[in-house]
Amino acid sequence: MKISYSTDGGATWKKAPVAAGAVQIDNPRAGGSVSLRAEIKDGCGNKAVQTITDAYPTR
Repeated sequence: MKISYSTDGGATWKKAPVAAGAVQIDNPRAGGSVSLRAEIKDGCGNKAVQTITDAYPTR
């Protein structure tokens, strides 16, 4: 599984580290937002990508 986040509306993506089931994201300055993307792949090569644009605003 790969988790990524964007602080510019999805123009660029950064890898988010995952540890003990939690994702670490460096939030942008107040007034921005964070978009999230999860990519998974099974043993047969099937792939799924889920993107949530503007998943949450920052304060």
